[in-house]
Amino acid sequence: MKTLVLLMIIIIAMSCGSENKCESTKCDNWLQCNEENGKCDMLKDDFCLDDKNCDSLKKETCELTTHKCKLPHFTIEESIIIDNETNLMWQNSNIQHNNRDFAINSCNNMVFKTFDDWKLTDIKTLGNFHRETNKEGIVPKQVFAGCLAEVATDGYVKTKKGAEDYGGNPGDEFNFSGGANFRCVRENK
Repeated sequence: MKTLVLLMIIIIAMSCGSENKCESTKCDNWLQCNEENGKCDMLKDDFCLDDKNCDSLKKETCELTTHKCKLPHFTIEESIIIDNETNLMWQNSNIQHNNRDFAINSCNNMVFKTFDDWKLTDIKTLGNFHRETNKEGIVPKQVFAGCLAEVATDGYVKTKKGAEDYGGNPGDEFNFSGGANFRCVRENK
């Protein structure tokens, strides 16, 4: 009997004061209940309320519709541009000016920034790169600033200068032949 009474006292003592203050509290998708005060004032892991909750070294910003930290569309580092949406790394220096066959061979054999898996891209991917960088106000480096086109494996696209001189937009397919600027690309693994 004494054991039963003692056991009941222990159970009652344990249940007293262990009330879950968050039991009936509903929080937004990015917040969780603070068990100390029963309020939704704690961020869930991997969520943000503003840019201060994100990694400033990576230049992340807080996307306020999803409350998730997001990298900028493009990260520009020394002599490369990384497209964080397509996960492609673009050469942004030492690009050359030559014909299509030379460009393909040069990219396939290039070792740059310790990577050896560079290639010359297709016209669709190169066109998208120029359209998107232009939207962001980024002008990729060119061998000749006045060059009108860049060569891809299957054609040419307009540079910003080409669009200014011939109409259309940077990245549009360009009826051009011969030597043009070319830049190599690789998957950013």
